[in-house]
Amino acid sequence: ATNLPVLALVDLNNTLVSGGLVLSLILCLPVYLFAGLMYAKFIAPHLNKIQESKLVKRIKRYKFVNTVINKMDVIRSKTE
Repeated sequence: ATNLPVLALVDLNNTLVSGGLVLSLILCLPVYLFAGLMYAKFIAPHLNKIQESKLVKRIKRYKFVNTVINKMDVIRSKTE
């Protein structure tokens, strides 16, 4: 539809776009609920162990990571 070779490779059919949109809308809620269930079942009971792991301690050494954590704590405290 265009003369640019890169855009011609990305030329999508309207049925593909609308089908992808419908599929994403249908799967949005089940995936969200499933992720919450998996978090509650597997991650939450082991959260202290994860936070005390060597990998997490190593990642927390970086200033950027601590900045993000502090910003998230501020946001979290405002929503509670």
